[in-house]
Amino acid sequence: MSSHHIVRDEQEPALLIINPNLNNVPMDSLLEWTPTVIVDARDVEKLLLQGFKLDVVIGGNKDLELIRELLTHQEPLKYLTKNKEENTLERALHFLLANNYNAVNIIGKWDSAFTKKLNPFTSKIDLVIYDNNLKWHYSKEHFKKWLSIGQSIVLWDEVDEIIFNNYQVATENNKFMPTQEGFIEISNQTGFWLGERI
Repeated sequence: MSSHHIVRDEQEPALLIINPNLNNVPMDSLLEWTPTVIVDARDVEKLLLQGFKLDVVIGGNKDLELIRELLTHQEPLKYLTKNKEENTLERALHFLLANNYNAVNIIGKWDSAFTKKLNPFTSKIDLVIYDNNLKWHYSKEHFKKWLSIGQSIVLWDEVDEIIFNNYQVATENNKFMPTQEGFIEISNQTGFWLGERI
């Protein structure tokens, strides 16, 4: 997969693929500006079959040795080693911060364990996570967006205040759906995670 737009390095969000098996991710738009693509060594073969150009591969020493031959046509390529205690997500985020990236799009399975791994990085880099039908992002204390009927916002965290600018909103399991068009404003003393339909 490639694009005619060329913007490199830390100018655009990197793309970190933690779970290549998610189906409803807008991959074309995520690859449009040729981001730095970071993957786990275990997923290299699958992503090569899908036509990805990889930039950074993370794995243990043995994993990286096994796939180097597969990746000769992908050079230049960076290999990052991780030890048994490290996970690909944290290793990748440390790499991005060390290389002055401001943002990263992550394709991964959203759950409470994933959130705990991401929370230490929320003040250091902009994070957007794609998990099948939802796009999750971290909002630093305030979020405001125009919502049409049919759109919805899902909150992962409890928040201090939700303002719906004088219109009705149906709620169900931290999911907020407007009954008419209007702005939704969410405020909290600390940041919070929210999801939107892709």
